[in-house]
Amino acid sequence: MKLSRMSAAVLMTLCFFLLVAALPRAGGAPTLTVNTKSTGRTLTGTAFGVNLFYWGDNHASLPYFKEAGIKSVRYPGGANSDVFDWTTTNATQPWPLFVADMAAAGVLGKNIILTCNYGKSGTPAMAAAWVWDANVSRKMGVRYWELGNEEWDNTDPVKYAHDYVKWSAAMKAVDPAIKLGAIVTNVWGKYAKEAVTNPVTHKQEIGWTPILLSTLHTLGAVPDFLVEHQYQYGPGTEDDAKL
Repeated sequence: MKLSRMSAAVLMTLCFFLLVAALPRAGGAPTLTVNTKSTGRTLTGTAFGVNLFYWGDNHASLPYFKEAGIKSVRYPGGANSDVFDWTTTNATQPWPLFVADMAAAGVLGKNIILTCNYGKSGTPAMAAAWVWDANVSRKMGVRYWELGNEEWDNTDPVKYAHDYVKWSAAMKAVDPAIKLGAIVTNVWGKYAKEAVTNPVTHKQEIGWTPILLSTLHTLGAVPDFLVEHQYQYGPGTEDDAKL
C-alpha cells in the first residue's frame, strides 16, 4: 500500500506514541499492550474533524482534506461563533462559501457541526432561520448544532437552561430531526459556592454543569447531547498521566 507523505507522517507519529506508551515507567507502572487484530466499536466520520473559522482562509486548505482523512467540520469557530451572523458576507469565509467548500471537500452535512450565535447578537429566530437555510433550502441535512461556545464564563447556567429550551423549540419547529448540544464543563468557575442535589446520589454538587442540568430537569427538558471542551495540554501544563 502506497502512503502519501502526510499519511506516512501520521502513521509514524502514531507508532511512536504507542511505542513510548508501552515502555516501562519508573516505579513499576504498567505497560500498554495493543492488540491490532481486535476491533471494538467503529468510529464514525465525526471522530475525524477540525475547526474551521469564518475569519480564516479555509478555502486554501481544501486540497488536503481528503489526504488527511478529514470527514467532520465544526463551524464558524470558537468564541467568535457568538458574534457570527450567518446572513452577512462580512467574513473571509462567509456561509455560502463554506457550503461550497464543504461540498467540494466531500464533507457531508451529517458530519458538519454548526455553533449558533448565542449571548451576543443571536436570537432563537436567527438560529431557526439558519436551520431553514441549511436543511430546507439547501437540503444539507446538518444534524448537529451547538448553542453557543464555552458559555460558562459569560452566562448564568439557569438563564442558559431556559434559553436552551427556547432555542431548541424554535430550531426544531423548522427541522425536528436536528440535535442541539448544550455546553457543559468540569470547571466550577464562579459557581463554586452554588449547589444542587444530585437526584441519583442525593449529594450536593457544585458548578455550572450540575446547575444547568438540574434546571433543565425542572423544565422537563433533556439536552440532545453535551458539548465539553477540555485543554489538557495547555502551555506549561503538559502531563501524560493527567491526559
